Amino acid sequence: MDLLSLYYFAELAKDLHITRTANRLFLSQQTLSSRLQRLEAHYGTPLFNRKPSLSLTYAGEQVLAFAQKVLKEEQELHRLLADIAREEQGSIRFGASVLRMNHSLPPILPVFAERHPKITLHLTNQNSVKLETMVQEGELDFALILAQSGGLYRENPRLCYRHMTEDPIYLCAADALLERCGITEEARARMEEGVTVDRLPQLPYCIFENSIGRQVQACFEDHGLQPKRFLTDGSATTVSVQACFQGLAACFLSGTHLADLRSRIPQGMWVVPLYRQETPVTQSLYLIWEKNRYLPRFEQDFIDLLAEQFAKG
Repeated sequence: MDLLSLYYFAELAKDLHITRTANRLFLSQQTLSSRLQRLEAHYGTPLFNRKPSLSLTYAGEQVLAFAQKVLKEEQELHRLLADIAREEQGSIRFGASVLRMNHSLPPILPVFAERHPKITLHLTNQNSVKLETMVQEGELDFALILAQSGGLYRENPRLCYRHMTEDPIYLCAADALLERCGITEEARARMEEGVTVDRLPQLPYCIFENSIGRQVQACFEDHGLQPKRFLTDGSATTVSVQACFQGLAACFLSGTHLADLRSRIPQGMWVVPLYRQETPVTQSLYLIWEKNRYLPRFEQDFIDLLAEQFAKG
């Protein structure tokens, strides 16, 4: 039994397909099969059922749990030894949405690269639910994830959470749309500090089917209302945002998203904070990593630089 065979076995357990795994690892199928046979001979039991399709045996499930633990420990040892030797050669696997990645990384990269020129960053774009799973399973070192305000999120005891910022949610609507719907300038002036959805039930809305959309829906439900939907969308896509900018419907955007759109927001847009029961609606942004992993100096520095960037607002 060797670590390389355990690694190949764990990778095959992900795909359960010899050809696909061999191609992904740039191996021949014969090499991968040979490694698997060597491992099965070492443990004296089949680790995969071959028919009707490839699947783990019960023994294979136990070996997979062992392999994941051993490979993770071996990776931690490399980090520790590199830190001891002050070589700082390694990598950081970081996950976030494209929007939050674009917001947080570019300002810190020059400083990080100057301090740690031998560190490679590997980036992954995913939603918060998937990112949390990837960190827990060891596929990512760090991830930026969202948690809704109002105590709607339960922390995973296996992970560390560092609060980065509260990202406020804003209602966005074109002046022309507000005028068509009978919202006067005087009424708008009274809502400049913040608005609740019950004060604008007549507006048509773009409702996103994401964390913002769920919070907005809860705001409407508080008042026994249903939003007048112009369109629904799986996320805040360009189509929905443009529909808002064109005065076809109102929408709800995060402060981070608005900052990204700053140069493209047309004149005549009304942008006000969204409130729920006299409290600003926000999304809590956390950096997460596995609780029991060793953090070398370059990873600790990465965490601190991200925190400093978000503290600047």
